[in-house]
Amino acid sequence: MSSKVTMEPLPERHADPRVLKEMFLRQEIRHLQESAMSLLRWGLTVMLGVQTVIYYIRRDLVAQYVSQGRIAAGGLLPIQRYLVGTFVLVVIACLFSRMAYAASIRLGNYRSQLVAADLVSGIRELPRFPEFRYMMIGIFFVVPVLDILVRIIVTFE
Repeated sequence: MSSKVTMEPLPERHADPRVLKEMFLRQEIRHLQESAMSLLRWGLTVMLGVQTVIYYIRRDLVAQYVSQGRIAAGGLLPIQRYLVGTFVLVVIACLFSRMAYAASIRLGNYRSQLVAADLVSGIRELPRFPEFRYMMIGIFFVVPVLDILVRIIVTFE
């Protein structure tokens, strides 16, 4: 599915300004929805890619610590070292969630303008779901939370 946004041709110069406003608002909403979905997709891809890199770094650190005698064979990475990777994941999650929040605020602004406008097309805008905004912001924090849960589960096994 292509995320290429195409501009519709502008109506004639004497067109009703309400038609132009509705058309531009709908185009902006469509573009922001596509951008938000792309941000979610790429944000989670980056988060999972970084999580994979952190896994291999942790594995190599454990092997190095075992060979140096700092931890026993089969032991866990010290928690302060483990949390460095988790901190990196939290920072990346904060960056992506801030971008998602900004996109959702802008999308909500355009949608409220469209709802308040005198719609020429007669097509009503569906009500917004505020839960979606929180989901867009919170979904990036799933990866660091799972990272911590895995450590807790492994520790108490």
